[in-house]
Amino acid sequence: MAILSPVLMLAACAASSTALESAQAVQAEAASPFVGSWDGSSFETAMFLRLNEDRTFEWALTVGGLDMTAQGNWRAEGDTVTFASDPVPVPTTIALIGVNDNPGGPMLRVFHENGDPVEHSSTLTKCADGQTFLGRVGPEGSSPNPEQCPDPVSVRVLIPGVEADWPVFDLAENGWQPGKTIRFEFQPGDCGVMDFTGMAARLEGDVLTFTEESGGDTYRRMKPPE
Repeated sequence: MAILSPVLMLAACAASSTALESAQAVQAEAASPFVGSWDGSSFETAMFLRLNEDRTFEWALTVGGLDMTAQGNWRAEGDTVTFASDPVPVPTTIALIGVNDNPGGPMLRVFHENGDPVEHSSTLTKCADGQTFLGRVGPEGSSPNPEQCPDPVSVRVLIPGVEADWPVFDLAENGWQPGKTIRFEFQPGDCGVMDFTGMAARLEGDVLTFTEESGGDTYRRMKPPE
């Protein structure tokens, strides 16, 4: 019978120990209490979150005519899980593309990236007296009611049915004055994809609650079908 030298025996023990630690780590990951399907639905809102054993996640939301999704990676630390979208979605936004002389024309117009006018959009126009008015924008553009808002100071353009952090544009700072038209472009980016990067949730029993900074939504563990 062959007898292993002390050096070989130590090497074999070290290898066995490493293999055992790796197996235990894999088993611990598989047994993570975060892994599974979570239901955050409420009245008229369907919202689901899936945390996979390979540390990836998928999320989906449907409310009215709005559908949103997200995907990426998750990391657990104690009773808290944090998320990072992968790939990071390109945000949907409205961009200023120019100001041109246009006596008698509309205050603003909104275009698609291909240059076609947006058929339907909305504006929130703030006036010098501090009031804000909601307006509708068609293909030919739009101007605020001069009787309600003779001196507009800023505008925010919104696309109905699209969730985004729409920016506010100061009109004077961007070169607009009466007799000019300010032109905006709708940039859809990854429209309908939400960025989960930096979001966090805390686990308590079978309830996963997102922090207030992450929206505060609550999800309950879904039991696997029997």
